[in-house]
Amino acid sequence: MATGQSDCTNPTNDAECLQSSVTVDVGIENQPLAVSLDLSLALQGTWKEPLGLKNFAVVDPTCGFGIDLLPKPPGPKPKKVSWSLVLLYTESGSWPSNLLSIDRPLSFIGSSDLVEVRTDFYLDLDTSGSLPKFGVSHSAR
Repeated sequence: MATGQSDCTNPTNDAECLQSSVTVDVGIENQPLAVSLDLSLALQGTWKEPLGLKNFAVVDPTCGFGIDLLPKPPGPKPKKVSWSLVLLYTESGSWPSNLLSIDRPLSFIGSSDLVEVRTDFYLDLDTSGSLPKFGVSHSAR
């Protein structure tokens, strides 16, 4: 997906050309009848001013969702949700030069007015009788 000034003519060297990886897993159980569906989406690249948000950028976002489809009550049952996101904000509107590099660093801090927020969330309710798996991390610089 082309964002900003990108036209995606050379996506392997263009960080503003968001490249996606979509995974879909479907499982069917016979006794009792149930269908399991897992979806995940990972984007690689930098989306400057996403959805028109001035001075913001999103870097390498991911998300996932899982659901069990049961024919009898309780019906559809969510089993997993996850996301990972790096959100950047600059008051001046100028971005670090390495932000648009495909080999960008893990952290962009260095500019005096750049704020970086990282968040990761993971919840897995499908643990076959054991406790749910839960993880969250958040940092801001």
